[in-house]
Amino acid sequence: MAATQEKTRGMDSALVNVTHRLESDGSVYNYASESKGAKVVAHNKEAKGAKNILGKDHDKYLRNPCSVEGKFVVIELSEETLVDSVKIANFEHYSSNFKEFDLAGSLSYPTEEWSMLGNFIAANVKHAQIFKLPEPKWARYLKLKVTKTTTTVNLIPDPVIDLRQQLSGRIAGDTILKILMQKVRSVEVNLSALEDYIKELNKKQAAKIPDLEKELSRLSESIGQSKSEVKNLWQWNTNLEKGISEVESWKEAISSQLNELARENSMLRSDVRKVANNQVNMETKELAVLATSLVFVCLAVVKIISVHMLTFSASYNADKVRQTIRGWVTLFVCCSITIILILFYS
Repeated sequence: MAATQEKTRGMDSALVNVTHRLESDGSVYNYASESKGAKVVAHNKEAKGAKNILGKDHDKYLRNPCSVEGKFVVIELSEETLVDSVKIANFEHYSSNFKEFDLAGSLSYPTEEWSMLGNFIAANVKHAQIFKLPEPKWARYLKLKVTKTTTTVNLIPDPVIDLRQQLSGRIAGDTILKILMQKVRSVEVNLSALEDYIKELNKKQAAKIPDLEKELSRLSESIGQSKSEVKNLWQWNTNLEKGISEVESWKEAISSQLNELARENSMLRSDVRKVANNQVNMETKELAVLATSLVFVCLAVVKIISVHMLTFSASYNADKVRQTIRGWVTLFVCCSITIILILFYS
């Protein structure tokens, strides 16, 4: 894979002066070499040995049945570069060649948009061919898609490298017979190994079946227990919900009773305040009556004493004195009784 070292991404590719990077021995630097870090990141599912196309061993190949449609391979270059040519070769003499292929490039992968680099037609030769791009383009990933091959034959199993494309030219019948005999022997060996593997697998499976049945029985019991636990849990949950609903009902009843009690308490406090006010008024009145009674008692005592002192005077009428004393004594007694009653009930 030839490319430039100049960073001229922003310029028109047609105007870029392409300068090839060289190896120490003077050969062109190959950005698609496995030794430089290039690798195959994708290919069609029928392809075998896709990574071999990047190696230097000419005895290892990328192998595809010729009848397969959509043969492709995606290569990640060792670094992002300006691609201006590709070199492709098929050194296997007993295989069909690619005839037409498309080449596309991209700066990232995976991607849905590939930039078409060109459509090329290869000669039916067994040596390297160089294909110049119509216009050099920057790329890090190349997608090579084979659209047409020289023949449409199938693959023949190869005992050395698994698969190889069928011979494109005419060869001697004994050579074909030898190849077919080698393939038949290889198939017989593989079939015998497969039978031994199947027998061994059957033995292992037969040994595992009783254990598997025990495990299934244990799992069935465990599932039954789990179902019973779930059922009990469901019943417990139902009972819990019922209990919660009963608690909610009880809470509502208690709340209504508390509200009623608070209302009655408020009314009782109002009554108590009224009684307290009445009591204060009564005490005030009692004090007023007590004070008045004391005043009258004192006045009666003074009057009685003064009247007795007047009785010593000869000019004073005795009947009139007794009447006066009788009135003040009556007032004294009444006031005294009133004071005693007030003090007693207080």
